[in-house]
Amino acid sequence: MRVLEKIGIDGKDIRIIAHLYWYQKAAIRAGCDISDFTSIKRGVRQGCALSPYLFNIYPEFIFRETSKYHGLNIGGRKFNNILYADDTVLLTENAEDLQLLAEAVNKHSNDAVLEMNVKKTKTMVITKFPPKAT
Repeated sequence: MRVLEKIGIDGKDIRIIAHLYWYQKAAIRAGCDISDFTSIKRGVRQGCALSPYLFNIYPEFIFRETSKYHGLNIGGRKFNNILYADDTVLLTENAEDLQLLAEAVNKHSNDAVLEMNVKKTKTMVITKFPPKAT
């Protein structure tokens, strides 16, 4: 909810969203057995028209906060990320800038109660020039 406040969503709208999302419960059915109901405290509701918007707000917030970090100059504009669904590509000129950007993304993700999956994290170096022989 803090992220929604930070990006300027009206308090009344935040309360409506909170009521819609944060007071939901679910039970698990396995065959004929049904578990007790439990509160759902994370994620967005599947099938809810609001879910894609809420899902997109969080990465947008994170990368707005990290826009000062180095990126690649493409067509006169600086880009430090590419987002597609729940996948993210970080773009920088060198390894040092990538480390700084990754740390900033991780910090702002934690602030938004999101977490980076380090096990799914990969790096790739792309260059116009072949590496110098040592």
